[in-house]
Amino acid sequence: MKKGMKKWFVDCSLIKKVNLLLIILIVVPIFLFGMILMIWVYKTNIVRLYDEQYSNLKKGVEKIEEVYEKTEDFVAECIQNESLQRIAAGQPIGKDYVYIREWIDELYEKNVWNDTICITLKNGKQIQAGEYVKESIANVKDKLGEEQKIWMRTDDTKYLLWKNPENIGKTLTFYAEIDSYYVNEKELVGTISVRISEEELRSIYEMELKTKYEAVYLINEKGEILSDSETEESKEETQRTDADGKNVLKSVRGKSKGMYWKGERIIFFQKSQLTGWYLIEEIPMTIFYGSIVNVMLLMCCALAACFLFCIIFSKAQKRYLISPIYTLTEELEKTGQASFVSIPDVHRKDEIGMLQNAFNQMNSQLDILINQVYRVSLEKQEAELRALTEQINPHFLYNTLDSIHWKAIRNRDQEVAEQVLALSDVYRYLLNKGNEFLKIRDEVRFQEKYMYLMKKRFGERIEWSAKIAEDTLDLKIPKLIIQPLIENAIVHGIEPAQDGGRVSLRITKEEEWLIIVVEDTGVGFGERLSLCNEEVEQMESAFALKNINRRLKLHYAGQYEYEVQSERGKGTYVRIKLHV
Repeated sequence: MKKGMKKWFVDCSLIKKVNLLLIILIVVPIFLFGMILMIWVYKTNIVRLYDEQYSNLKKGVEKIEEVYEKTEDFVAECIQNESLQRIAAGQPIGKDYVYIREWIDELYEKNVWNDTICITLKNGKQIQAGEYVKESIANVKDKLGEEQKIWMRTDDTKYLLWKNPENIGKTLTFYAEIDSYYVNEKELVGTISVRISEEELRSIYEMELKTKYEAVYLINEKGEILSDSETEESKEETQRTDADGKNVLKSVRGKSKGMYWKGERIIFFQKSQLTGWYLIEEIPMTIFYGSIVNVMLLMCCALAACFLFCIIFSKAQKRYLISPIYTLTEELEKTGQASFVSIPDVHRKDEIGMLQNAFNQMNSQLDILINQVYRVSLEKQEAELRALTEQINPHFLYNTLDSIHWKAIRNRDQEVAEQVLALSDVYRYLLNKGNEFLKIRDEVRFQEKYMYLMKKRFGERIEWSAKIAEDTLDLKIPKLIIQPLIENAIVHGIEPAQDGGRVSLRITKEEEWLIIVVEDTGVGFGERLSLCNEEVEQMESAFALKNINRRLKLHYAGQYEYEVQSERGKGTYVRIKLHV
């Protein structure tokens, strides 16, 4: 399976490879890192928000406990106040009433949350500070029941001089009995009621909670609402009742702190170990999770930006890297179909531009080379056609020469008979339709026949020498490579010379190279000439020399050397070096 996937990856297109690597190496890691980071941020922020909320609730409960303790301390102060005890017993002395007035005013002003402090004595006397309310021992006893003290939420009315009674709304009120200080056994001397300002109480715990757009309320161990602080939005809803408090108590009973969901709100609660009360805070989920949602949205935007960057990067790669390579591939396919079209308007200087320029150069070179090969092939075909059209019937020629040869013998003309026989061998060699390559042994034998005829023609004006290495006799070379050089040396070098000259042939072998040298002492051509390989093609005449170079290039490609040297009055030197 691993090999199959590797083969599939290697065989798939370049754009697929790039996109696949982009997804595996960039997109997937960014996505996984983003998801892990989002989960970590979410959990970290949730824990932090929960801890902050519990900490704030705890501080709010501590403030409520402070109000609770200081308010219940009033009872102890009432029992320990001698002036109050003497007045309750009907035995006031001196300035007891003045002291009591100053004392209760001091109690009232000491705590900003006090709204009304009312002490009702058994003898019917009342001592009040703050707003005036009607109170009686019977009323307080009715509210206390079997308890000595109680906290409850009341709906009271204040009374003002020359004004109608005014409802002061719901307040948190503390009721308690005042016992006698001078009697060993418990004896009721009066009651005390302390009404806590709802507004001041809210400001105390709201300051610690640092809340916004939520409802906060306080319930006792029975589920009764003791204090309620709500936003303007929540006040428009149904007013919270004790029944609502009891429903909440079912969810929080037995727990010191915690949270749960209720509809679209989160309920946090903290229990006071001193009072047994629960401070409840309701927060809309949109508000509580708002900061986390904003962070998560920001991270999602960052991830989306990364993905968008990857898409742009992929598009840019396709446009500036993949598409030029595809274009190059298409042109290569056209080149394979022998259509050598260059890529137009290559202005890039990068590696792609270098590749396109190299491709254009390759196409131009291929076009030139193919045209050259085609031209050489065409010339070869034309030469063969000319040879076919110009040649005579070999059998007719051989029979005619043979008839002349025997007629010369009958006439006892031995010299003519030998010349005719040599000429017959020369034509037989020239008109041979066999292999293109012949052994040097056969080529040298042919040259001897040819030079025999030339010597008969020019007599003493021409000298001939041939030095052939033994290890070269069985090597093969293209037919008629040496003969045109010898003929050229005789016709253009020796014949024009007044005193004739010498023609020599040397064939040797050096390692993997065969060296053929044809040299004459004729008139030469040019003041001083030295040409190699393709330079021979630039000569104005010398068709035989040009033809030899073309044949060598056709058969040996770049594995040959062709050198022509000539100087007027000194002769011509031709050297051929072939790889064997």
